[in-house]
Amino acid sequence: MPFMTVTSDEVNYLVYRYMLESGFVHSAFSFGHESHIAKSKIGGGDVPAGALVSYLQKGLQHTEIECHINEDGTETLCDAAFSLLTRHQCSVRSKVKLFDPDVPIDEDFGVLETSRDAICHYRGHTDVVFTCAFNPEGTLLVSGCQDGTARLWLNVDDPSASSTSSLALLDRTPSANAILLSAWSPDGSMFALAAVSGEGWIWTAKGSLVSALSGHTGPVSGLRWAPSSALLLTCSLDESINVWTASTGKLHSTYKTHAGAVLDCDWHPSGASFLSCSVDTTIALHETRNGSGGHPTARLFKGHTRDVNCVRWSPDATLFASCSDDTTVKIWDPNADDPVHDLHGHGRDVCTLAWATTTTTTHDGTRALILASASFDCTVRIWSAARGTCLLVLSKHLHPVTSVSFTSGGEHLAASSHDRVFVWSVGDGALVRTYKATGGVNCLSWHASGERLAVACANNSLITLRVRS
Repeated sequence: MPFMTVTSDEVNYLVYRYMLESGFVHSAFSFGHESHIAKSKIGGGDVPAGALVSYLQKGLQHTEIECHINEDGTETLCDAAFSLLTRHQCSVRSKVKLFDPDVPIDEDFGVLETSRDAICHYRGHTDVVFTCAFNPEGTLLVSGCQDGTARLWLNVDDPSASSTSSLALLDRTPSANAILLSAWSPDGSMFALAAVSGEGWIWTAKGSLVSALSGHTGPVSGLRWAPSSALLLTCSLDESINVWTASTGKLHSTYKTHAGAVLDCDWHPSGASFLSCSVDTTIALHETRNGSGGHPTARLFKGHTRDVNCVRWSPDATLFASCSDDTTVKIWDPNADDPVHDLHGHGRDVCTLAWATTTTTTHDGTRALILASASFDCTVRIWSAARGTCLLVLSKHLHPVTSVSFTSGGEHLAASSHDRVFVWSVGDGALVRTYKATGGVNCLSWHASGERLAVACANNSLITLRVRS
């Protein structure tokens, strides 16, 4: 029998991939940073999606066979379930249990399922696609992959697959340096990419490299353009925040405010300040300083009791919202120390949130500034920012919800998890469209028209869904 070895790098990589594919992005960032995934020589393209679970299942099957084969070669008949973690006890029953009510069953959504002719496939990636973003005009689409490659897709305003071509921006295979984040500048002239290694890049809309960004020593967890498109904001698990001059790629300023990994950041709509949040349970408000000179001490907001995963300014810049592993969402006035609203209702970690960019007509017919939050409890909640009340609970997901995104007009909300993408009508909470994912969904991006949705998938695919007929 050939000699077999299993290295710690291989085990770490399988765990890291499982975390990413399951939507535990911040945990994956932390684990990847501590286990030096970026420095390993494992090629991501050689590892199929779902590898860890597949290997565990095969190992469990082998253990089950060993358990039930007797010394004389006969087999013990057993109907009892075999588990990874609990001790097995053989049992023979006259009737086998065919349905387990504790196992979630996916629904048949009939006409709400996205038809094949409403799906456009963008072919070229060969590994898990982590990020995608339409440009503001909806004519270009950028995507980033686990294997360290990125692509700029052309002619995406014509959704027929035959007319779609792409430029390979990065081709660093084999590499464990996954491209995790992408973002377009508000004026559409440039876009940025960021990787698990801490590296970043700025490109023109024509696919020419402007500059490589080197300053972080850990995975980049946040990537935000200033409203003017002149500056780029990044935050990292290395506990630092960097502001870059977009036209040159030079480091404009560095902030080290937090006592732990920084998980997210967001510009004030004026561009004069920005927010950051951290595993240290705090939110910080910073003023944008000029060059490398001194800057005022950041103002800290305290109230969460666990990691703060996401922070976002409201469209009118009068409020900001945060969400945390402590299961709460908080709405803050930047001029007050305590939250304006402390929103309870989620049963598990709240991983991300999004504001509707305009006031939206709610189910009671009123116009309101609304906020959506997504949780590991498999639900999405829509909140009234003014009243601090929950307007809707969207609960058809079977797995943790990891992405939420409003259309530009705020009429529809897309949400994704390991199992599905759902598109909801915000006014009444009605389900508008759904897409059955295979292997998980990592990122959503709406086309400017609100008629199509880009989806980055763990099964190596990048697609767009036509939401409106």
